[in-house]
Amino acid sequence: IAKLRNNPVMVGQTATFDDYFADTVVEAGLKGQEAELAWHTERQIMKDLRDLRDSISGVNIDEELAQMIKFQHGYNAAARYMSTVNDMLDVLINRLGV
Repeated sequence: IAKLRNNPVMVGQTATFDDYFADTVVEAGLKGQEAELAWHTERQIMKDLRDLRDSISGVNIDEELAQMIKFQHGYNAAARYMSTVNDMLDVLINRLGV
């Protein structure tokens, strides 16, 4: 049995047990490395897809705040306009005696 270790008896009698074992370990390592690379790639693709989805359907807090401030200014302007119209009507009705 000890002689079999160094005699080419594997893969059509061209490789020794050590060669075959080394090739098998290298192949397993390469497949593991390929699997890890594929996992990282797929993880990055998922992240990119989530980011794309969020950019399309998500809410941008800064943009929403800017819109709120714009509408608040519009509301304040409308309130000042109504207050001015109310004051003018008060002058016309109560002070001019119409």
